Amino acid sequence: MVSYYENYDTEGFYGAYFEPGGKPRSGVHGVLERLETLPAGKLKKRQMAKEARLFQMGVRFTVQGEDKGIERIFPFNIPGARI
Repeated sequence: MVSYYENYDTEGFYGAYFEPGGKPRSGVHGVLERLETLPAGKLKKRQMAKEARLFQMGVRFTVQGEDKGIERIFPFNIPGARI
């Protein structure tokens, strides 16, 4: 089993899944347990597949102020949906 959140730090910001200090918020334990059952590398593969699909669908934005006006997809959020 992989622990994706063992050393999670909110860095003082509000976290939808974790309280300051890294303790999971009420109601998120099921989501975190499911994510931790994924084999090592599986979450990264899913992230890469999602990013490729978003780029193909045109779900992206252009970064202003960079020399080349690079297009990027919106960041992949783990675990994903807000609770």
